Amino acid sequence: MTTLEHADAAPDASTLNAALAGIRSLLAAVLGGAVSGLLVGGVIGRLGMRLIAVTSPDIAQSRLTDDGARVGAFTLSGSLSLAIALAVGTGLVVGPIYLIARRALPSSRAGRVGGFALLTGSVGGALFVHDHPSFDYSILAPAWLAVTIFLLVPALAGATTALLTELIASPPRPRFPGAWAARWRGPVVTRAARVLFWGVVAWGVYNVGVDVWSLATDHASRAPFTV
Repeated sequence: MTTLEHADAAPDASTLNAALAGIRSLLAAVLGGAVSGLLVGGVIGRLGMRLIAVTSPDIAQSRLTDDGARVGAFTLSGSLSLAIALAVGTGLVVGPIYLIARRALPSSRAGRVGGFALLTGSVGGALFVHDHPSFDYSILAPAWLAVTIFLLVPALAGATTALLTELIASPPRPRFPGAWAARWRGPVVTRAARVLFWGVVAWGVYNVGVDVWSLATDHASRAPFTV
């Protein structure tokens, strides 16, 4: 093989290696998210819901929650179905999101794990914590326990997803051709990613704060930009 042929083959090998590294990272993130959803969501989250049911008053027992679950009812099949659904959902959604969010996270492993936990905790809290007069937070009691659980569970799920992804497959350096590599690692993309990251975190914190204030004052929230 001539020198020219060697030069032509090198970019192809580099592109193939980059593609394989990307696939490995994606599979690691999906697997890490699935394990996280199964253990954190399916086990710890289910135990948290059970604790809320036990501490709630008699008037709440056997009634349906905001998500259609019956308070105080426990079946093995229902718990397994929930765990499997959370494993699939977390693996297919949260895992890939971590790969995208990693561009805005700190360079250290601890920073990436903690940063992603902050993201999933704030966004998860915005989605799972509801304002007054939500049944889950107005009838189930104590409200502070429900709020704490539904903030900690998504945060822990995010941290576990990130940590498992890092342990299974460490992040590869991007190998874009030519100038694209420098642009991807450049300050413009870095700043834009971090602005987006902190914007999403701020939105989640704002939503949680609005809901907590609504629950504390027993008044429905009319704040804008909430879910």
